[in-house]
Amino acid sequence: WPILAEDNLFDVVDRLTSLGQLVLASNAIKIAEDWLGRLSPNTTSEPYWLRERSMVFEQRGYVQREQGDLCAAQASLEQGHALRAQLAAANPEDAKRQCELARSFTSLGRLQREQGYLSAAQTSYEQCRSIGTKLTALDPCDREVQRVLADGLLGLGGLQFEQGELAAAQGSFVQCHTIGAQ
Repeated sequence: WPILAEDNLFDVVDRLTSLGQLVLASNAIKIAEDWLGRLSPNTTSEPYWLRERSMVFEQRGYVQREQGDLCAAQASLEQGHALRAQLAAANPEDAKRQCELARSFTSLGRLQREQGYLSAAQTSYEQCRSIGTKLTALDPCDREVQRVLADGLLGLGGLQFEQGELAAAQGSFVQCHTIGAQ
């Protein structure tokens, strides 16, 4: 699995999606889902496999979004997010799991914003900001955490700007810029 998925599958899906080959990308994800479906329930409940399943759901959601099926994309992203939340709750001190949860909040926020669910999008972006701020306080030099926090702040700032909350948007953008300048 590590060679199949981590080294190839997700890169292939990303490339196929960027090339507009959405049917092929969907087929690749379906193969991964079928393979994961063959694992025993005990195996799939292990943290490693929960994380892998969350990544498959997220990849499926990204492809569905590109296909224009926003409702299906949201359902897939929410399934992946639920697994990320489960992993983060089981390991509250694990910065990697918390960072992945924050990233999934940003993905949800983007899709919610695109669908016009602005309140839900704001909540998702604020959750990302909250997690990222806590993680940054623990390790101010962690570039991955800074990237995730900046991405969430950029989304939040864009949403605030669209809603006419110019002072809040400026604050989000300035905080994002400060992170990027470090």
